[in-house]
Amino acid sequence: MTDVHPLARPDGRILLIGCGNLGGALLKGWQAAGLPPRAIHIVDPNLKADTLALPATNVHRDIAEAPAADIAVLAVKPQLIEALAAGIDAALSPATILVSVAAGVGTDRLRHLFPTPGAIVRAMPNLPASIGQAATVLYADITTGSRARAAAAGLFELVGSTDWVADEGLMHAATAIAGSGSAYIFLMIEELAAAARALGLPDAVATSLARNTVAGASAMAMASEAPAASLREQVTSPGGTTAAALQRLMQADGGLGTLLKQATQAAAERSRELAGT
Repeated sequence: MTDVHPLARPDGRILLIGCGNLGGALLKGWQAAGLPPRAIHIVDPNLKADTLALPATNVHRDIAEAPAADIAVLAVKPQLIEALAAGIDAALSPATILVSVAAGVGTDRLRHLFPTPGAIVRAMPNLPASIGQAATVLYADITTGSRARAAAAGLFELVGSTDWVADEGLMHAATAIAGSGSAYIFLMIEELAAAARALGLPDAVATSLARNTVAGASAMAMASEAPAASLREQVTSPGGTTAAALQRLMQADGGLGTLLKQATQAAAERSRELAGT
């Protein structure tokens, strides 16, 4: 018999521990995907219940007030986990699947800090979860069974795409690309708009062109089976305006490719520092 996803049951519950930028994005995405409000409980001492489309009774300042949950999503800053772990673990049960979205915190450390949950999964989503467009990478060690893996994956499939890695060390790279990557795209929009203004375009036009150009190119890349390099070549006429711009962006020393490699290496290294490895 196929296991029913825990949240598909009438009494299924998810406990979101921390509702900052990423936790809030996940909440919006789950609600937009149709996860019923009664299924979601939030623990965040700084959150105002009247800002959420949830029953006031489902928002808790203290985890001790929250009911038992099938899945607990740990969305607090990595630097705070050590201090909060004992209180959180006391509120969990062996039947709980703990899903951590904290960057850099490995499963060995999570199992040491949270001995009660029967299964632990790591996930690295990003802010587009709020509109159902997240890219999430997941990892679970061999002690986590297929049911827990499926339950965790199903939760993040509600807010976008999911991919698994078999080597936990690759979560640092996943953090640098998926976890942080949307910020690089936002910076691209920001700088493209600034460049447009520098060329004399009005602010409103510059902003619109930057946003819609990036959105259109992204949508085309998703709709096409062609590699990104082929799509780039379709836009680039020999000796044309695009070729002139790409000559600068693709230069071997200091071009966009070099900068992105340096940037993502810095993000991955910071993830390793957070892991203490």
